[in-house]
Amino acid sequence: GKKNAQQPQQPANAKPKPPPDTLVLDDANVQKAANPALEPAGTDQFAKDAYGGAAPDLAPDMNTAEYESDSDVEYDRVEVPQGHPPRPNIIPTEVVREDLRHPAVENSLPDGWIDNHTRDPPPNNLELEFIYGYRAHDCRDNLHYTATGEVVYHAATLAIVYDAVAHAQRFFAGHTSDITCLTVHPDGDLVASGQAEAAGSGEHAPIFVWSATTLETVAVLPGAHEQGVAALAFAVPLAPNGFAGTQATSVVGDGSSVMCSLGADPYHTLIVW
Repeated sequence: GKKNAQQPQQPANAKPKPPPDTLVLDDANVQKAANPALEPAGTDQFAKDAYGGAAPDLAPDMNTAEYESDSDVEYDRVEVPQGHPPRPNIIPTEVVREDLRHPAVENSLPDGWIDNHTRDPPPNNLELEFIYGYRAHDCRDNLHYTATGEVVYHAATLAIVYDAVAHAQRFFAGHTSDITCLTVHPDGDLVASGQAEAAGSGEHAPIFVWSATTLETVAVLPGAHEQGVAALAFAVPLAPNGFAGTQATSVVGDGSSVMCSLGADPYHTLIVW
């Protein structure tokens, strides 16, 4: 009988050798195959590494007939449009203008329509009815009661006299810039309001004294404060006991009424009127 030849035993950690017709590629061999300049001249180190030291004369030929071409394999591909879409047919300018002069659908007018279009601006019939808001972020002591129980305050360039019972407002609109301070005379009717310096005007801010009952201007104190008026206050008359009280009276126009104004300039100039 035939005796089986004993195969030499390999160490436990030894890698099995590939068959002679198998090409083994690792990262180093792929890099060498991509760049032949890395192979030393006169040697076939790539083949030696691939075959575990036994370098054949030539690498085995690859039978391309055994591989499918990409054109023979069906893939689920998404059709992506290439380039720009075809341009639509452009109508000559003359034709477009002709279509605009003669639209396909004629305009329809209601019965009894009278063409009274005009280039004149519409009449300005708007009337201010109510203001929502109150300037408080940079003002203090600028809300007061009048002798009739109405509330006086300001927002933007308007001074507001508010009747809480009727929920109605009346407005003093004499200022040319935002109102920054407001005070009421002890008689409960005269109101003094100061404003900020009008932007770009270069003029000092004036002070308006007006009536909360009639909303008419009583006096305009000339602009004496740079950068606007920061605060206003009427002098409070003293009672016979030397304290401020409701029993004291104040007469307007005879020199007994005094008001102080404080400027918003860096020196906070104080003026007594």
